[in-house]
Order: sequence, then C-alpha cells, then structure tokens
Amino acid sequence: MDFMDQERERGITINSAAITLPWKGHTINLIDTPGHVDFTMEVERSLRVLDGAVLILDGVAGVQAQTHTVWSQSRKYNIPTIIFINKLDRVGADLGRASRSVAEKLKSIPLQTQFTLQNRTSLEAIVDVVGMNVAKFEGEHGIDVVRAPLPETHPLYQFALKKRAELIEKLAELDDKFMELIFDVYEGDGFYYCLSPSFSSFKEARVDSVAKVLPDDIRSALRRVTITRAAVPILCGSSLKDIVELTKLGVQLLLDAIVAYLPSPLAASFPTATLLDQKTSYSTWHLFWRFSLFLITFNRVEVKPNFHEPLCAFAFKVVNDFQKGLLVYLRIYRGVLHAKSTLTNTSRGKKERVQQLMQAFADEYKDAVRLCAGNIAVVTGLRNTRTGDTLVESSSKQALCLSSVNIPEPVFFCSIEADSLKNEKFLTEVLEILQKEDPSLRVEYDEDHQQTILKGMGELHLEVICEKIRRVYGLSVSLGEMQVAYRESVLRPARVLQQFEGSLASKGQLCSLDISLSPAEENSDQKNCSDPFFDAVNNVKVEFSIPEENEFYKMDKVEVQTAIYEAVKNTLTTGVLLGFPVSHVVVRILNGTTTNETTVASIAFCVGKALRRLLEMAGCISSYSFSVPTRLSLSSTFKGSYLLEPIMRIEITCDDKYTGTFIWALFILCSTNACFRGLVLNDLSSQRRGQIASVEVTDGIRFINALGLALLCTNHI
Repeated sequence: MDFMDQERERGITINSAAITLPWKGHTINLIDTPGHVDFTMEVERSLRVLDGAVLILDGVAGVQAQTHTVWSQSRKYNIPTIIFINKLDRVGADLGRASRSVAEKLKSIPLQTQFTLQNRTSLEAIVDVVGMNVAKFEGEHGIDVVRAPLPETHPLYQFALKKRAELIEKLAELDDKFMELIFDVYEGDGFYYCLSPSFSSFKEARVDSVAKVLPDDIRSALRRVTITRAAVPILCGSSLKDIVELTKLGVQLLLDAIVAYLPSPLAASFPTATLLDQKTSYSTWHLFWRFSLFLITFNRVEVKPNFHEPLCAFAFKVVNDFQKGLLVYLRIYRGVLHAKSTLTNTSRGKKERVQQLMQAFADEYKDAVRLCAGNIAVVTGLRNTRTGDTLVESSSKQALCLSSVNIPEPVFFCSIEADSLKNEKFLTEVLEILQKEDPSLRVEYDEDHQQTILKGMGELHLEVICEKIRRVYGLSVSLGEMQVAYRESVLRPARVLQQFEGSLASKGQLCSLDISLSPAEENSDQKNCSDPFFDAVNNVKVEFSIPEENEFYKMDKVEVQTAIYEAVKNTLTTGVLLGFPVSHVVVRILNGTTTNETTVASIAFCVGKALRRLLEMAGCISSYSFSVPTRLSLSSTFKGSYLLEPIMRIEITCDDKYTGTFIWALFILCSTNACFRGLVLNDLSSQRRGQIASVEVTDGIRFINALGLALLCTNHI
C-alpha cells in the first residue's frame, strides 16, 4: 500500500492509505499507518475512526521506542488491538522474546495463539494452538492455505498442548464466562494438574482435559477479552518471507483473526457527539461550547450505526489530487451517504455538496453510488471541510458535532525559501495545500528575519515535506538549519499590580489589575481538561478570583473573561528567554478595577503588559538583548525561567558479532564488547545528555534503551 516514491525509496510508510477488501463474507476497511514517530499525526487521525487495530512488531527487536507512542494512542481511543509479530524468518528473530516485550514494556497481557515451525534456513508452517492444527502456505506467493490437524506423534504436539493450556489458564483468569464454562462443561478440576509450570510434570498430566476444549469456545473468550482490552492476542508469521518469490506466511490467518477477535461497527464502542441547534451559527456554537460545558454534557448522545437514521460522518483525512481536487476521507458512523447529496458541516456551519462518491484502494479510487454506516468513503466537492470536521444531512433535525482530532504540537522547525523571488507566491500556495493535508505541519512568517518558518514533528517530517514540494509540485526549495521547538516556563511564582491609563476614541481608559504567575502542578493537563479557560496545548490555565459583585464586571462577564483569556494566550506565545512559547503556568486574576468607559481591548492590553513584567520579574531579561549563549547562561543564573526540551525514546541495537568491526571503523580501538558498551553509554549520557534506561543482552544482541533530547535524536551516534 506504500505507493509514494519516497516510501519505496526510504522503505517506510509516510502517509496513511485506505483500502476496502472482502474476506470470507465480511468487508474489512483497512488503513495502513506509519510507524515512525515523525508521522504520528497520520496514526492519530486514523485511530480516531477505527474500530480495531493490528500492531505490527519486528520479530527481532520486539517492542521498540516508537511502539510506545502508537500503543498509547490506541489506548487513548480505547481501541481493541491484536499483535502480529512479523519477520520471524530473519536471523535473530525470537517469538518468545517479542511476546515477553509486550508484557514488560507495554504492560499488557499477551495471549500467544500461534507459533512457527521452521528449519535452519526458513519458516515452514504455523501451528494454531486454538484449533490444534498446522497451516502451510503453498502456491504462488503462498496464497493457498493448507490446514491439517497436528498429529499426536508430532515432536511438538506436547509443546503445543502446553501453550494451549497456558492460553486457557490466562483466559479463565480474565473472562468469568469462560471460567464458568471450564468448570461446568469441561470438568475444571482436571485443569489444575495440566497447568503445572513444570514441563516435565506436564508430560504426565491429563492432557485430554486441555485437548477437549472446543476451539470455538476459546475464540469466543479471546474475542471478549480483546474487545474489553483485557489482553492482546499474539499472532506470528512473515508478511514477506521471500523477497524474490514474494512469499507471504501468516497473512491469511491474520485476516481470520481480525474477523474473529476484533469488533464490527455494531460491537465497537459508539462515539459520542454534542447535540446542537440546527440554527446555531459556528461562532455562536464556539462561544456556547466554551462557556456552557454543563449543558453540553447534558446534550451528549451516542451515534449508533443505524442505516435508517440521518447521516453522520467524520472527516479524518484530506488529500489534494491534481485531477479531482481535494479528496476528503470520511468515516460514516450513521445513515447512508449518497453521491450528489447536500450536507452540513456542523463544525464550521457551512453547507457542502458531494460531487463524487468513491471507495479508496490505496492510490486508486472506485466510484460508488451509496455507502452505509461502518464504511470509509472518499468524496470530492467539499470546499470548506478539513480534518476533524463533522458532516450531517442538511435535512436532519439533529445537528451533531463529534469531537475533533488531537493535533500534536510541532517539535522541530526551520526556514524554507524558494530558489527565486518569482516562485515565492507559488510556494505560499503549495504550503497552504500541504497544511490542509497535514494538520501537524505549521507555517509561520517571521517578520523580524523576513523568513517563512516551517514547523513539524521531526527532521524526517520536514525533509519529506521539502522533497514532496520538489517532486510533486516541481518547485526548487531549500531548508535552513534544523532547530528544536523548545518551551519556556517559570520556577517560582510572581505577582504584580499593573495599571493602564490612556484614551480611545476620545474616551478615557483606566484599568488596574492584580495578577500573579506561578508554575503549574503536575498532571494539571489531565485535571483541567474540561476547564474552558485552560489551554491544553501549552498547559496554561487562567483563574479568576474577582468576586461576582466587583465593579470590574460592569461589562458582560463572559466577554471580559474571554478577552483576558485570549490576551494571556497571545502574550505567552513568545517568552522572554529565547522567544519560545511559555507553558506549564497558571495565571490568576486576583483583583481589578475599571471605569465606565473602559473597553475590553484596554483590559486585554493591560493583561499583556502585566504578563511581560511577570516573566521578567521571574529572573529573565529581554530575549533580544543578548546572544543565544548569553541568554542561556542568564537563565541558569537567575533561576527564574527555564527551557523545556522535547524528550524522545531511543533504542540502539547492535549484534555482538559485528562489535569489533564497528569499533575499529569508528573509534580505532580494541574490539571488545565492554569497550563498545562503555563508549556508547558515555556518549549517550555525558556527551549528549541522554539518560540510560536499561541495557539488555539477548541471544548475542545488545539493546540499549535511553531517553534523549531532541538534538540527540537528530545526530548520528
């Protein structure tokens, strides 16, 4: 499904791709997402609309650093997951080690349902411990699956029974219904002896108790614990066993598991939407959402996949096509979507008309007349719809608005410029299109340096964007030096009494504010997630301590508080240390006085001046008065404001067999394992300010897990 030239050249997935395929009487809507952390936005918006997920792990490395990010995203959306351990035909692959890494690193219970049969050179078959059968893959590309019962005379029959017993034991602990079935139907007393941890005693056990449990009963229990996310089934194979013959091993069994264990749209958890008044405008709805949370909670409704109710769909991806224009990918949650239908974008209060309705097959599209709930649709003609918008039928009496997609903040940034001045306008248009496609890409213009700034999730992310501009749009551009998007914060509280006096439209303006600035508490982003005056992006909270009867609220209270909140957000976008956004702070409005002629704009201006004073009082001086090294030293001297640096998980893998050559080539030192370990650990901890989390050695392979700063991750070790 990787159809981009860059994806094939780099050997990674960059853009998510959708495909609809039939499998044994079922329809599967598959979305292939990237695994690299730089393209986490593709994972985020895809998981937002999925009912289940398949996590692909490397059979050699197991759970890697970027796996944690994808796993936490799937947990956030409560998505049932199964794990497929791939590339077990590689040298050093170990199914048991990869399964253990799921329990140790992801803190989840792995349920191993398969293991492989292999000789010294390649995989031969897969043993299914649920059905106690062997699956061999024959024919062109291994497309024909030949299943046969595992004979009792097979050398691995006893091992398969042991694995089946372990699976039954874990399922009985996790699923009460299966536990009752074991005791009521299968005479549960006979299982305790079979589940002995000693393999030698297992050979003498009553194995008939394990063998007689029906496969359908085990599959039903597996489905229940998967949907409730109590555990994750483990499957195995090699999706590309032989790169020459393109032989696939285990893919068909994975598709069977998707149908058997993951929920359908009818069994999945239903999304909740906010019920709006159809006549409410977008601006009115935005204000209503911010200041009427109690009413919104009361009007939350579940969107169930009923074909006979009005349409409700969610836009999760936008792609620009040179021939068709903007293609909007929709997940249909309710009703039926027809071509040429008229819709309402409840997120923006705009009318839209569907021109063409299609189904996606990677980079190809097939026309469709109608698509019902549960499907992924691709439509053209939606001019105002963007990622995270909700679409309903124009004739619907219910205006539903689903929660949007969480867009991560950029971590890296650099300047970008065209090769000539005549292409600057074209570059601006191209960047606008790319921002529609990728919400995690930010474009800003620096007035001080007269430069266009490109912000993204990582160095690779920005390089891919730059290469896409060159190849797809034929525009020659150059990138500036890559920089890290830091954050600034404060270490200690500060308080100031700010006064503003002036005139506006021949009217005297007088405003006095008592404001304090202090560090935010730990986990405050989780505690304040529903607060209307909380900026979750930068973890900035505004609190109002002014009594209701105070003359400060002579004007509309909501209007005043909104103006102060927006002024705080705008002021804290630029810190005084290095000019980065200020985060993890609490701003408290303790008291205030105004006159009858004081406007909201004057109050906002007074708030801005007070915050600049508070940041400087914390120990920092103007960020434009000194060079960067000087300002960094001043931040450590005054101990007031400080920098927050992005931290990334790092995993370094090295085969002991090549350690000597590696050291000789890079360090021209003695080829000893201890020397290599010492040099790498010293380089990580002292030279690059990394923190070593663990060092593991398994089957001659050394794994070094560390936490490193963003600058560390952009350099080669």
